[in-house]
Amino acid sequence: MLLRNACALVGPRLSLAPRADIGESGGAFDRVVLRGTRPRPRRGEAVYDCEGLLAVPALVNAHTHVGDSIAKDAAPGRTVDERVHPVLGAKPRILARSRPEHLESMMRATCASMLAAGCRVALGTDNVMVNAPDMFREMDYLGRATEAAQAGRGGGRRHGRGAPPGAQPLDARAILRMATVDGGAALRRKVGAIARGMAADCMLIERHSVDLEPMHDPWAAVVHRASASSVRAVVSGGRIVHGRI
Repeated sequence: MLLRNACALVGPRLSLAPRADIGESGGAFDRVVLRGTRPRPRRGEAVYDCEGLLAVPALVNAHTHVGDSIAKDAAPGRTVDERVHPVLGAKPRILARSRPEHLESMMRATCASMLAAGCRVALGTDNVMVNAPDMFREMDYLGRATEAAQAGRGGGRRHGRGAPPGAQPLDARAILRMATVDGGAALRRKVGAIARGMAADCMLIERHSVDLEPMHDPWAAVVHRASASSVRAVVSGGRIVHGRI
């Protein structure tokens, strides 16, 4: 497979390539040409013109209880505790005795410390039984939540809900990395980036869809405005598994 003329977010930093030719062989990317001589198609290789499309690494759901899928909406009208019983032990008792604002403050401080230390932080949708596993919604929520925390809305520092000292709001590129590059790294898999040697998994997003045009900031567009309806096609292992180009 050879994707021509794609605008793409490439490499571990999700750098913007206004026009790229992306090739695949054996289920992995083997050509990512951003400038200079364009690669010639191999004999029998399928070539797709991706003009008007944004190639983005496939989203990596780094934490989800897939086994819960069997129980989707199995107990309507019940509380979350009744539907998803916690593991018995010290943890639920400690959490039950902790004040919510203290837990929230601790989680914020921990995440901020991890990011400041350069740790990889990945995104996931968690429980399939009570949530729709939608990575687009996860990215948008994380961005809005960190903006609100930084502004000190919803009660401010008096109730422990403001951002920890020194914390910075996450920009859209950092959030998209958490859902792609960092997710693949956390799972120790060669997925999550459009780069040579990585699994040939990516999404092709309609740049001119009503929700995305004009696309001044491609990272923000994907994180805050894209949805499943924006995706023209999904490529997995070098094969189009959803939609068409």
